[in-house]
Amino acid sequence: MGLSYDTSLYSRQDMEVFVQTLANYAVHATKEGIRLSGIELATEEEQTALINLGTGKKRNYDVSKTLIELFREQTEKTPDAVAVVDTNSQYTYQELDLGSNALAHKLMDEGVKPGDHICVSLPRRKEFVLAVFGIMKAGAAYVPIDTEYPEERKRFIIEDSEAKLIIDKAWINNHTGDDTSAVDMSDPANTAYIIYTSGSTGKPKGVMVSHQALSHLLQFITDEWGLSAQSRISFHSSFAFDSSVEDLYPVLTVGGTVCIVPEEATKDLHLLHQFMVDNRITGGTFTTQLGQMLLEEYPDLPVEYLVVGGERMTSNPPCHCRLINTYGPTEFTVDATYYELEPGRQYDNIPIGRPLHNQTAYIIDGNNRLLPKGMAGELCLAGIQMAYGYWKQDELTKEVFTDITVDGKPVKVYRTGDLCRWNDQGELEYLGRIDNQVKLRGFRIELGEIESQSLKYDGIKQAVASIYNNQLLCLYYTANNDVDECALKEFLSEKLPDYMVPATFVRLDTLPLTPNGKIDRKKLPAPDMAEEEIVPPATPLEQQLFALAVERLGTERFGVTSNLISLGLSSIAAMRLSISIHQETGYDLPVRY
Repeated sequence: MGLSYDTSLYSRQDMEVFVQTLANYAVHATKEGIRLSGIELATEEEQTALINLGTGKKRNYDVSKTLIELFREQTEKTPDAVAVVDTNSQYTYQELDLGSNALAHKLMDEGVKPGDHICVSLPRRKEFVLAVFGIMKAGAAYVPIDTEYPEERKRFIIEDSEAKLIIDKAWINNHTGDDTSAVDMSDPANTAYIIYTSGSTGKPKGVMVSHQALSHLLQFITDEWGLSAQSRISFHSSFAFDSSVEDLYPVLTVGGTVCIVPEEATKDLHLLHQFMVDNRITGGTFTTQLGQMLLEEYPDLPVEYLVVGGERMTSNPPCHCRLINTYGPTEFTVDATYYELEPGRQYDNIPIGRPLHNQTAYIIDGNNRLLPKGMAGELCLAGIQMAYGYWKQDELTKEVFTDITVDGKPVKVYRTGDLCRWNDQGELEYLGRIDNQVKLRGFRIELGEIESQSLKYDGIKQAVASIYNNQLLCLYYTANNDVDECALKEFLSEKLPDYMVPATFVRLDTLPLTPNGKIDRKKLPAPDMAEEEIVPPATPLEQQLFALAVERLGTERFGVTSNLISLGLSSIAAMRLSISIHQETGYDLPVRY
C-alpha cells in the first residue's frame, strides 16, 4: 500500500507525520474503554524526543544575583566607564550608582517599602535608568508609562498598579537627595517590574516579572549575544515596552554603554543610521520590520549584531553582522526563543528557533497533549523566565499560567495563544495567533480592547476591530445615529495608544455572522477609501511622488491632498517612502509620525 499526495501542498515530513500519527491513533482507538480525546497523538518515543527537542541548552546562571547586584559588581571594576548616554549628557557607572543610591534613600524616606510599585514616566533621557535602579534598590518594582500615552491610559495604569508614587521629570528635578551610601533591598523572589499590555477585556493588564526571571535573561543576553565592556548598545524602543529591557540592562552588567536614540531618530531611518555610526553602536534590538528595513537600506551597517522581534520575520536582508530573530511575550520576560539567520539563505518560513538556555517549549493540542513534530499546535513555555502572572487578575492568571501533563508529570507553563510547529530541522516556526490578538508593526494589540473602548462612544451599537491587508487597522461598527468618525477617532486617541487607534472606520448596517452567531471576520468588507474628493497629481514631481506612495499603500484610490496616514500609511511604510523619495528624487523628507 502506498500514499499519494500533492507535493506542491505537502512535504514528505508532513506525510510521514500524518501516517505515523494515524497509525498510533488507530492502535489506541481499538483499546477498550479509552476516550478518543484521551489518545496521545505522539508515541512514547516521540514524546521523549519532543521533550529533549523543546529543552534549551543547559547553562549555570546565578539568578540569586539581581540586576542591581550585577551592576554593583561591575561598577567596582569600571567606576569611570560610561554607562548611559543620551542626547545631552551621560552617566558613568559610579555616577549612576551613587545617584540611584540617593534616589533610593529618598524613596525610602517617603515611605516606599519592598514590594511597593512606583510608576515612571520620563522622556528619552538617562534619568530613566537612574529612576529604575533607585526603585529597585529601595526594594520596589517599577511600572513604566510612555509619556505619549493618552491621559486616560496613564490614569488607569497609575490607579490599577496602586502606585506608591509617580516619578516624572518634575519629581526627579525636586528630589535629588544627599545620602549616596550603598543600599540594595532588591530580592530575587520579588517583582522587578510590571509592564502593562493590551487586555482582551478592554483594559490593559499588568504583567509581573520577577528579579530572578530578569536576571536569567540578562545573563543569557550577555552570554549569547557576546556583550562586553566594548559593547555600545542602541536603545530604540519605548521605555514602556518589554523590548526596552533587552537593550537597557544586560550591557550594564559587563561594563558597556547604553546609547539612547533621540526621539527624532526613532522614526527617521537616515537619522537612525547616522546615530548608530556616530555613536559606534555594536548592537541593538528593533521591531522586525524596522530591523529588516534598516539592513536592506544599509547592509554595511557597522554593528556586531542586530536583534529583531515583535512580529513574523518575512525576509533575510543582506548584512555583515549577526542577525538574530527572537520571539517572546511579555509574560516570558522579553525573549523565549531565538534563531540566528544564515547569511544569504532564502527561507520559506524564517524560524523563531529554539528556547533560550534552561527554558522549555512545548507544542500541545486542544487536550493539552504533546503533538508530534511537524504538527501545528499552541506554543507553551516553561522555565524561570515565566512571569508571576497578571496584577490583580487571578482568574486570567490561572487560565494562561497553568499546568499541562508532560511525561506523566504536571508542568507549569505559560500558554502563549500562538500557533507554532517544529520544522524538519528541529526549529520552531511561528504560524499565527489562535485568538484575535494581533501584532501590527511590532505592537501587540488586543482587538477586544479597541472594541471595548469604541462601544463607549455615544451611538455605537456594535464594534469589531480588524487588520485589513496585514497593514491597516480598521474599525467596523453599527450605530443608532450618525457618527462623526473624526470625533470618534479623537475619542479613541484619548483612551488608546496611537498604534491602537484605527486608521479607518467602516459603518455597516449589520455585522456578518457565522452560522453559530459569531462575528465572521473573514466576511468583513474592504474599507472604502474613495469617499473624499480625489485631487489627481498634476506636475511631473507630483506624479513621481504619487507613484512612490502607491507602492507603499498598495492602492491608487487617493489624491495629492489625501491624508496618507488615514489611508493606512504606517510609520514603517512612511520611513520606506522617505527612502524611496530620496533615492528617486534626491529630496529629503524627514518622517514626523
